[in-house]
Amino acid sequence: MNGSETAIRLVVNADDFGMTPEISRGIVRAHEIGCVTSTSVLGNCTDLAATKALLDQAPNLGVGVHLALVGGRPTAPIADVASLVDASGMLPARPRDFFKLWMKGAIVRGHVETEINHQIDRIIGAGL
Repeated sequence: MNGSETAIRLVVNADDFGMTPEISRGIVRAHEIGCVTSTSVLGNCTDLAATKALLDQAPNLGVGVHLALVGGRPTAPIADVASLVDASGMLPARPRDFFKLWMKGAIVRGHVETEINHQIDRIIGAGL
């Protein structure tokens, strides 16, 4: 390259690291063969220790957080995010379920903020 050209860096991000062991291993494998340059860890993944251990095997893989308000359990205490969960303590199963609640005014904005902050703190606290 001469001085007037700009280098282009392609970033290929693989979402949902930590959703299942198979997805996580697939992302690490795709990174090892050079397809994937970064991933986003599901903020409410169920096994954060195993997720971190797998990421430790790929030190050059960029890592971010995938904030989740749909699917699985919240990371904050249920009492602090009560408008986000159903009677069994689960987040809405599908995005449209969340948006229906939002449009009805059933979601408390402060609960969203609490859950997002809790997920970010959880990922940072794990050293990711």
